[in-house]
Order: sequence, then structure tokens, then C-alpha cells
Amino acid sequence: MVKLPSELYEKKALIINQKIDRSISYKQLLEKAGYQVTNVSLLADAYKVIEKSMPHIIVSEAILNDGSASSVYDRLQGHEIFGKIPIFVIVVNKTKTEMQALVGRKFAGFIIGELTDISVFKKMISQYTQGNETYLPYFLDLEGGSIPEEIMLSYPATIMGKIDDFVVSRSESMIDPSACVLCLPNNQGKDSVLFSKASNIANKDVGGYFNLFPMNKASGFGLEWLRKLREISPEDLVGKKQAPSEVLPEPKRLLMYDPNAERGEGFVKILKNYNIEVALQSSLVGAANLLASGPGRYSAVYIYELLSDASAIQWFKTFNSLLEQDRPALIIGTSSMNVRPIKGVHYLRRPFGLGPFLEILKTCFMRSDELSNSLHANKPTLVEVSATYKAMAELVSLDEVGGVLRLKFPIRRGSKTTIRHPVLNSIMNGEDQVTIMGSVNIKGTTDWLVRFQSLPLGESALIYYRRLLRTINDMGFEVRARNIQTQDPIGQTKSA
Repeated sequence: MVKLPSELYEKKALIINQKIDRSISYKQLLEKAGYQVTNVSLLADAYKVIEKSMPHIIVSEAILNDGSASSVYDRLQGHEIFGKIPIFVIVVNKTKTEMQALVGRKFAGFIIGELTDISVFKKMISQYTQGNETYLPYFLDLEGGSIPEEIMLSYPATIMGKIDDFVVSRSESMIDPSACVLCLPNNQGKDSVLFSKASNIANKDVGGYFNLFPMNKASGFGLEWLRKLREISPEDLVGKKQAPSEVLPEPKRLLMYDPNAERGEGFVKILKNYNIEVALQSSLVGAANLLASGPGRYSAVYIYELLSDASAIQWFKTFNSLLEQDRPALIIGTSSMNVRPIKGVHYLRRPFGLGPFLEILKTCFMRSDELSNSLHANKPTLVEVSATYKAMAELVSLDEVGGVLRLKFPIRRGSKTTIRHPVLNSIMNGEDQVTIMGSVNIKGTTDWLVRFQSLPLGESALIYYRRLLRTINDMGFEVRARNIQTQDPIGQTKSA
């Protein structure tokens, strides 16, 4: 029989009592013991809570406003499901009326006097459940039964790119190196890939994990698109990023030749305010050498004056030697009114103000961006790929709100995950998405127990659980329910 860690379960308790002040005290004590507590003072409300949430234990005072603990016992005892719920009775005053109201019933335990010490209650629960801290009256253990345990689990991921020889993805799960996951790109034009030998980095910004898979361990027809992924930096994973409001666009780069260094420095300072990075040269030959050393680096070049001499010949020789996509827009200052236009050259009559200069620069930068986009439109580099990871898991148990899976990696609490299983999908009326409630490592192994909730939002737990039992029965499967003997503190069946 599988032993489930208590961290995976929200233990539920229902308290029924007469007075508000005592109800608050009892609630606080049980919450300290790890229970999710619902408090009521009327039996009618208690029965509604039992059907809606199916508590694991009930704590009731002996005498209630509209009945007694025996009324609750009698109502539930004949029920095919709720008869398993242990009822603990608080006998506040030990009066004859209180004691007579309990005669003939087998309660799970008694507390004499008001409940003030949680250690006493925890000890009584532990003895009743034979040391099992989490008592699960609706737990269906699939071990030894006939329900298929193998289940297909799917969850979303984003393939971000590559770092050296590793594929990097972003997902809700930390994947064990011994696990294999099938990556199915959501783009139908891309084939699947089988990943293994993962390593993981916590995503501190938004939670979840970055999964790194070695390329040489990946297999499948999708290797072709993997090779086209963009190269990303390790800083993208662990470095601190600026808030969106603080991020500036990449500065435009301008190469400037001006023989007057002081005048040129004035332009450098002014253009910096417009997010334009200027490389200033005081000789045309120096500007030509700088252009040749970084083809494609500059979006535009401004030449204060172009004379008919050797430096101008070298400049144009360098400029024309560049590939078309690496040639920046060219702006030439002139004092002449009659300049013969040359294709691709912008003339700017001196002297000029800042406004006309910025307008020409804007035109040149736009042309540079359009050219860059057209040249890279068909470049085989994938920015990000939305995908689905699939992995096999084992269905360990089912209960009134969901169940537990055993697999090779944890999944973050609150994640939405898709699972495929004949019984479970039938119980969920054909739906396949569940919510992850927690993951716990099985000590000494690389396996994890992952708890999920499949109870539809707003639906009664009783309706869901009945559908679960009916589905199992209709499909001809067998399961083993966990049965724990009702015992009092000294280990014998207790009768009032």
C-alpha cells in the first residue's frame, strides 16, 4: 500500500458547536494542527458542508443547538460514503444529559472538557489512525487493483534558444536527469524531439524553471529546427533584467567625420540625448579605416566636407568594397547650391540647424532598419518555440478532489497540466486539464509524488466522488479503499 506524505494533502475538518467563542478557539487549534477548518453551529449547515467539501474528520460538541453529536453519527452511519468519517466528541460539562445523548454509538474518540490543548487532540487522532498523520477516508489506493496505472501527462513549455550545445526551455517543472520528455512544438510544421539528461535552473523572476537539454542526447525528426534556434546568453537565465519601463531601445550608431574636433564634440553631446551613439573622426582616412573594421556596425555616416583629393578616393574605395547590406546611409555636408545628386547620398547644405540634421538622420535610420529586416526576414533563426512536453507517469491514487501521480520530476503548485487516462477523463466528463496542488520527493529516489485536483470548480465533492465510484464500477475495474479501524486511545473499539 502506498504511503502518502501529509504535505500533499489539505486535511479538512468540520467543527460543530454551540458557542461562537469556543468555535473560534477550536478553529485556531485545529488550524495549528494543519487542518483546513469549517465552523458551523447548526446541523443543517453541517450536512451541507459535508456534501460540498467532504471533510476528513468531524469534531462535534455532545449537545448542539438543534440536536446532538449522536444526530450527526446516526445521519452519517448509514451513508455509503460518509460512514467512514471519524467523529470526535467534546463533552464540555459531563452532565447526565450530555452522556445519555451519546449512548449506543461508536465514536472515534472523546475529549472531556473544552478543547484547549492541541497536543491531546493530535495524539488522539494519531492513535485513531494508527500513526498515519493524514487520515483519508475517501482514498482509493490503486496498488493491487485493476485500474491502469500508466498515464500520459502534458504541460506547456517554451523553447527559448541555445546556449553552446544545450537547448534551453522555460517550463513549470524541474526535470530529473533520468527522465525523458517528448517535446511537441505547437507549430504543426515542426517535428517532435525526445529530450533527456536535463539540468535545471530556477526562474527567480516569475517562478518555474529553465530546463537545459544536451543537444547530443536529443533524438527525433525535430533536430533540424533545433539547430536553427537562436543563441542566447547565460545572463538571460540568471542575470537581473531591467523593468520594461527602464529598458531603452538599442542606440543608433553614426560615424562622423569633422576636421574641427571641437565642433564634432558638440554634435556628440547633443546627439547622445537622442539615443544616437557617435564615433567621431577628425580625418577622412581614419573614418574609412573605422568603417572597414566594423562592416554593418553603423546605420549612417556624416562627412562634413568631401574634397577631391587622395583621402576622398580612399574613402569611396573602402565604401564601395562593402557588401550592399553593410553600407550605411551617406550624408555629405556642402556649401554649394549646385550639387549633382548621387544615388544613396543625402546632401546637407551648411550651415544647418539641428532640426534638418535630425530629419535626415531619421530618414537614414529608417532605411537602415528596413534593409536589415528584409535581409534577415528569411534567416533561419527561431526566436522562441511554444511547445508541449509529454511524459509517462503512474497514477497512484484517486480521492474526492483528484489524485496523486508518481513521475520523475515535480511540477510547480498552481500549474495547469493535461493528463490522459481512461478512468480519470471519464470522471471529468471528457475534460483533461487538472491543477497541480503540490509535489514531494520520495526519499532516497529520483521519483516524485505530484498531487492534482480534477474536481471541477464549484461542483460538489460528493457528486464528483460518486461519479468516480460509478465510473470505476461501470468499467469493471477494482480498487482497494483504505480502511482504518475505529479505535479509542487504548486501542479498543469505543462505545458510549
